[in-house]
Amino acid sequence: MKEITMSIHDFMEIQRNNVTYKELKNLNTLDDMVEYILKNPKLKTIVIASIAYMNINLCAYASELDSLRSAKNEIISVLQVCIGIICIVMCILEIGKALIGHRSTDISSIVMKYGSALVGVCLIPKVFTWIAKLCGVQL
Repeated sequence: MKEITMSIHDFMEIQRNNVTYKELKNLNTLDDMVEYILKNPKLKTIVIASIAYMNINLCAYASELDSLRSAKNEIISVLQVCIGIICIVMCILEIGKALIGHRSTDISSIVMKYGSALVGVCLIPKVFTWIAKLCGVQL
């Protein structure tokens, strides 16, 4: 008797008596469908036209994605400038408080705190872009 290779699902269907071995053998598999499509010229033309149509639609969406990417870049730039201004203003205010309180030794730590926050805000988007490129994701 010829051995049959089957999936776990097919095996369980046979065990439950939902399908017989003969019915399982006659079920259309993916290979049978591909072979049928390749042999039938009309069906082959329809499948190729369908794939081409899907690619045309994807190209139309690609132009919209470019505008979304440019908007994302603009939003990130605006946020970085706003956060930079806030960091500079807060740094100046905190330095003023330190000078009024006669704590001039704290000035370097205050500048480092706000400077590192500003550098972090500028580098985080670049780091995420770098990670996406490493993973092969197109942004």
